[in-house]
Order: sequence, then C-alpha cells, then structure tokens
Amino acid sequence: MKSVFKFILILIFLSVQMQVIAQSEDIEARRAGEHQAVKDFAAKYMKNYSKSVKEDDEITTKQEKFINSLNKTEGIEDRKSYFMNGNRIAVQLYNYGGIGPGFGLLRNVNNFVWHDLGYIFAFGPIVGAMVPEDSTGKLIPIISDGLHDYTSPMLQELNPTGDTLWQWEPLPGYADPDQPDMASNPAPDNDEDGKPDSWPRDWYNSTLGEYVWPGFLKQGTTNADAEVYWAMDDRENAEFDYYPFENDRSRRGLGVQVDGRAFQWSNALAENTIFFVYTITNTSDKELDSVFFGIYGDPDLGGGSPENADDNGFFVPPYSLDTVDVSQIPPYARSMVYFWDPDGVGNFGLPLGYLGCKFLESPGNSVNHIDDDGDGMIDESQQDGIDNDGDWVAELHDVGIDGIPNTNDFGEGDGLPTAGQRLPDGSPHPLYPGEPNYEFTDLDESDQIGLTSFNSWTWNQDKISDDVSMWNRSIPRNFGAIQQNTDLVFIFGSGYISLKPGETKRISMALLCGEDLDDLLISAEIVQTIYNQNYQFFKPPNTPKVWATPGDKKVTLYWDTIAEESIDPITGKDFEGYVIYRSTDPSFKDIQTVTDGKGSAFLSEPLKTSEGFEAKWDQGIRDEPYTDVNGNGIYDQGEPYTDWDANGKYSYDIEDVWQGYHPVPYQRRGVQYYLGDNTGLVHSFVDSNNVNNGQTYYYAVVAYDHGDSTGIPPTETTKKIALDPITNKLTFDDNTVSVVPGPRASGYVEPVVNGENIDHVNGIGTGAVIFDVKDDLSVVEGGHYTLSFSDSIDAGADRIAQKNYSVINENPFTESFITYDTKYALLKNKNIVNDEYLKVTGEGGTLYAEGADYLVNYKEGAIRRAEGSSMPDSSEYN
Repeated sequence: MKSVFKFILILIFLSVQMQVIAQSEDIEARRAGEHQAVKDFAAKYMKNYSKSVKEDDEITTKQEKFINSLNKTEGIEDRKSYFMNGNRIAVQLYNYGGIGPGFGLLRNVNNFVWHDLGYIFAFGPIVGAMVPEDSTGKLIPIISDGLHDYTSPMLQELNPTGDTLWQWEPLPGYADPDQPDMASNPAPDNDEDGKPDSWPRDWYNSTLGEYVWPGFLKQGTTNADAEVYWAMDDRENAEFDYYPFENDRSRRGLGVQVDGRAFQWSNALAENTIFFVYTITNTSDKELDSVFFGIYGDPDLGGGSPENADDNGFFVPPYSLDTVDVSQIPPYARSMVYFWDPDGVGNFGLPLGYLGCKFLESPGNSVNHIDDDGDGMIDESQQDGIDNDGDWVAELHDVGIDGIPNTNDFGEGDGLPTAGQRLPDGSPHPLYPGEPNYEFTDLDESDQIGLTSFNSWTWNQDKISDDVSMWNRSIPRNFGAIQQNTDLVFIFGSGYISLKPGETKRISMALLCGEDLDDLLISAEIVQTIYNQNYQFFKPPNTPKVWATPGDKKVTLYWDTIAEESIDPITGKDFEGYVIYRSTDPSFKDIQTVTDGKGSAFLSEPLKTSEGFEAKWDQGIRDEPYTDVNGNGIYDQGEPYTDWDANGKYSYDIEDVWQGYHPVPYQRRGVQYYLGDNTGLVHSFVDSNNVNNGQTYYYAVVAYDHGDSTGIPPTETTKKIALDPITNKLTFDDNTVSVVPGPRASGYVEPVVNGENIDHVNGIGTGAVIFDVKDDLSVVEGGHYTLSFSDSIDAGADRIAQKNYSVINENPFTESFITYDTKYALLKNKNIVNDEYLKVTGEGGTLYAEGADYLVNYKEGAIRRAEGSSMPDSSEYN
C-alpha cells in the first residue's frame, strides 16, 4: 500500500509540474506583452519631456551649492533611527519621517543602498491642509514634513533663526527612551530581560506574560520578515498663526499624528522592495475639511555629484487623462514614477539600475456618494462600525480586540466584529488593532480616492519649506511631466479629503529597484500583489537559533528546531530544510555567486562539506496528504495519509515529494531553487572544509520552505549581520554567528562520555543511546547532567504524542535579573528545576518567598514580582 500511495503522489507531483511549466509560459508571455506596453507608452510620451542640459560650470548640486554652509541643525532628544536591511535594500530610517538621512548621509552606506550603490537622498510623508488663520480668518495652506535637507537657503522647515525645526517630531512611548534605535522586529535583547531592547515596556501582554510586537493585523505577530514602527506629530510646526488645540496653544501645526510602519520581505521575489504605511489621525479639536496626504521624494541615483545631476524619470498616472492614455498599461505599473541614469553607471564604475516609487494606498472619501475605487460600493469607511464588504466570519475572526485567539480579551467570542481600540486623542492603540477583516484590518473598507497629483522639479529650484508652492503642486488632477537630465525631486499627492477630530486615514507606498525596466516591473507586480493581500506575503520559516563552538581547524554549529513548526500565512506549514552559508564577509556578498539566466548575481552558494556536498538537509520521511474517501484516493495538501479499517484511522509515512529542483522558477530569472535530496534533517554540523585557525568566519544557518507548486518558489530566512555605519559594530541575528577557530589551550582536558560516568536511573527502552558533546566549552568540570526521554510533549494547553528528549543541567548556577512592576523577566535558561537550590535574594542577602514575593514560570524560564510583593521594584536580584 505504501508504494502505491507513493506512486500516486509522484504522478500527481509530475502532473502539477507539467501544469506549472505551461502556466509559467503563459504568464511569461502575458508579462512580456505588458512590459512592452509600458515601454511603448514611455517612448510615446517621453518625447514631449524637456531635457535640462547645462554647462559644467552651471551645474549646481547638493554638494557644490552648500559646501561652505553645511550647518547641521540641533538634534531633538527623542529622535531615533534604525538601519533597516531585511533584504537586498539597506536604508537608514528616522522616527521623524525620514527615509534616508538626507543631509549628513554616508553615500553608498545608509542612503538606500542596493547592489552597493546609493539611490536616494531622502524621502518622507507630507500632510497639507487649508486652514483659517487665527488672527484674520484668511485661509492659508500648512504643510507638515520631516525633510532633513540643507539648512541654507531654508530648504527644510526651519525657523528664520535656525534654532527650531518646524517638522514632524517623534512621540514618546513608541521606543525605549534609553537606547538609540527605533522599535523594530526582530530586535536584539542584549540585556536578556525578555524585552527587546528597542521596545517600550508598555508593549506587554499580561495574559501571555511576555512582551509583544504591536502587529499591523494582530498583536504579537509581524506581517513581514523585518518591520519598524514609530509615531510622530507636527506639534512643533509653529510657522503660521493657527492653533489646532483649543486649550493648548503650545501645540501647533495641523494637529495630526502619523503612525509609520516599514516592511521588508526576504522572499527572493520581494527582496528588492520596501514598503511604508502611514496611518494619519486628526488628534486636534478642529475639523480639517481640505486635506491631502503625500510623499516627497529626492532620488539620487548612483551617488553624489556628478552622478545625481543627470537623473531621468518617467511617471505613469493612475488613470487616463486628456493627454495620456493608460488603458493598455497593467494596474501594477500605474501610480508609479521610476528613475534611471542614461549611462547606467554609478560611483566606482558599478552598474546602476532603476529606482521606482509606487503609490499604493490612499485615503478614502466616505461622504461623497461616489464609488471612488471602483469596487461596486460607495462611501465605505474604516470607522463606521460596519463590515462594509461582509467578509468578517465569526468562526474565523471572532478573536477579540488584540487580534489573537484564546486570550479572553474584549470582544473575543461575542459573535460580533470588534474594531481596534483608540487612544484618548483618537489615534490607534498600538497593541489593539481589532479583529481581522474589519475596519482598519481590512483594506477594502475604505473608498480610496487614489493618487490625485504628481509634480516634480529640479532640486533647489523650489523647496518643500514653501507651503504655498507645495500646496499648488498638489492640487487634484495636477499631473505634471518630469524634466530630464537633472537632479530630480517630486511629490505624490492624494486629496482633498476631510478629517474630523479623531478620524484616521491611511496612505502607503513602496520603493523598489531593478537591474533594468523589465526587472523593475517584475518587482512592481510583486508589490501590487503584497498590497492586494493586505500587506501579507509568503514568509520564510521562523529563524532558527544557532550556536557555534570553535575548534582546531574546525567549527561546530548546532541549532534548535523552532523553524520546523512554522506556519506561512498563505501556504500554511511548509518548512522543508536547512542550509548553511559561510563567508569571510559579514554581508555574505562574496558567496552570492549563483547567477540568474541573465548572468546577474542572484542566489548564494551553500557551504560545502569536506566530501564536496552542499551543507543542506531537507525532509526525508513525512506523513503526506492523502485521504481514502469511499475507496477513492484524494490528494489533499495539509492532511496526513489516512485510511479506514476495522481498527479505525491510520497513516502512512512516505518519502517527501519536495526534492530536487523546485518546479516553479523565480520570475524572469531562469533559476530554480534546489530543495535537497531527501537526506533527512540534522541539527548540528562540524565544518572542517579548509577551515584556517585565526581566520574570522561568519556562518548563517538558514531555514527554507518548499513554497507551492502553482507559482511560489521557496523562501529562505535572512542571513543578516548588521554593520553600524558609524561604530562598525556588528549585530547578529539568531541564526548568524562569527567564529575564530583555533586549538584549545595547553593542558585543556576534553570532557569524555563513557560507561563509567553514566547511570541508568529508571525506565525501560530498546533504543541505542549515543552521546556526542557538541559544545565542550559549556561542560562544567565535575558537573552532573540528566538525559530523559518522553513519548509526549506539551503543545499549549494540550499534551500530544511526540517523541522527544531533554538534557537537564543539575549543576547550580547564579544569575541576576531586574524586575519591572509585575512583568515577567526572562532568565538565561528555560526549563528551570524547582529544587532546594532555587532561591531569590536581594540587596544585603534578603531572602524572598515564592508565591508571596515572586512567581516563576519554570518552563519558559521567566520570573516576576507578585502583587503586593515586599521586593522593591526596578531592582536587581539574584
């Protein structure tokens, strides 16, 4: 029976492969036609664009014009940044709105770097509104932004004396104030207290007993593989005589708050993209009835002068205009501006690609009785208490205001959709986004007006600090052409809308890169797909935790199994295997030697074993999906092979069908991922292949999934080691390490496992037990360890049948921890043993009592103060 089932599965898999090949050919033909339509469209309308050709001595660039006036403004205390490099794009972000540092950038280091070249000077969100001047009642435009440009001649929003910024400023409570980074996920926990260092202490779920990420769709989870979250407002924009708050004349601007998010996916299909989502709330006391949301962009392709002085661009509007017909242009190529350099060469002679900026989500108009977004509904709103598109389903989505099931929070299990919680000023509560497919967790519940304006000019010939000019450039249906061969800047706009006090709307955009226009359009199609899926995409498995032990001309790596239970939001449980990468460069660039069909570097080359095989291991035997229903075999992905007989239901183990080259090639790359050879999984490896003592090696143990057979190639976890561009400090992800191999010190005695130091305590078994010490440096001399086996394991509140083993360190140890209120602090070890050695002492040796003073989660290795504890708060204990 097993062989029959296996044969059926192989036939099905081969059939699917043939279908995929045919579908791929159709997709490629369709895509080629669409790309050609964009090229023809650009060629037709580009001839009407003017060229800016200047003599060399007339070219005024950012560096040349202000070389003698580089006066950096004073930093604001709460301003923070984050170097985001979750895929092939690396960029410095700022919690006052900046994408890229602008003035003060490090070319080709932190200014949106792709393939070793910088592509932007600075981007950022802007909000504008027409408001009545307080003293005269005259209507005036106010524009709020966060541009960090040169201070002379007033290119950024700066008061005349130069000591105050009229810009976005970060809000407290969205990052830990005692460190320099914006809140990100993943984020390091260097002090090992259970809270990622950059997160504020308020991001804590007392029911779960842990710190949680304020997820876009639900608490504690991420949409992407790398995320950043911050909030800012325009209270310091005191340029005009307007006071948005009735009883607080110190807070100025328009009275709006912006919650910002950045998303990056490591999936090879999305690795050349980065997303930005801005949630904008009127926190003032006054209604804003003429508002636009926008994006300001200053691309600098290839580096500084003279590379940024001859950029070219082209804009594809969202719909046909009187002078432009986009009826043949695919939707994913619309509402996008893209840039290139005519010679295709940047600094250091490196090849220069294309940069795109695609406008995605716009604010909605819920009061004009028009179907603005063409979805058959009118006046949808994300704050009307109605499931406008009717896709909230109680059986799936009735999980409560935190977005996650089984926490018994507000709204869970009440049979009604629950919207996200709002703070007193109307802005979104970071930790309570609401239930799925309702209000702000559902893109379709907004009657989006789309992109309504686009305008560009040559840098320094206008300035974002000129509110009147920026307002005029953002008038609806003002779609301007781009001047070519110059240092371009531009603004996207979407408006006009109204914002009542406490009302929230959103905009979003994506920045994307490509080696040529075809490559860029492929990324644009992926961007549109991610947006259409509510900013969700295929994610890699969870990142494994890896440890390394150096040896004499060898390195031992071992890692955990957390990746193997990963659930992809789209394809489900699709973990496939592990692969190891080794490099002498922390960026792993020297091993990106696997090229695509066009000869461009695309994938990294795995480490080879001493025998010449790839250090890659995949599933070998698994329970495969098959159900015998009325005697007919049915292939049903996600369920085990089952059959019915007199004894009930049973399963068959067969070989994993996901092996060899994946049937789906990477789009337009001509490359298929090699899944492995059904070797079975391992969780340790000794690298002795040309390992030199004294050399620093960087390793990444990467988990990958098998994607699916209908269009999705495999996805690997990132192999990220972040380099601080200022301090040169390296920060390692859980699956990356650096190791310097070398021999043990003279006189070192290696731990030995033999029959003389092993005692069989209890239990009966027939299996062979083989001991292998992976990390000899962690073994304590004279130490005592207990190895136990079990046939079941705890899975949440349930106990399931699953063979497992554990190693208990019986040697007492001491560690310090700090308490914060009654929040759990993580200890360095999980699975703590509750015995006579467990004690908690404070200053002066004061001994505290469990239950009355503190509580311990032994399994998770966490401890907290009890309610009414005599232990002083925020103190250190042992």
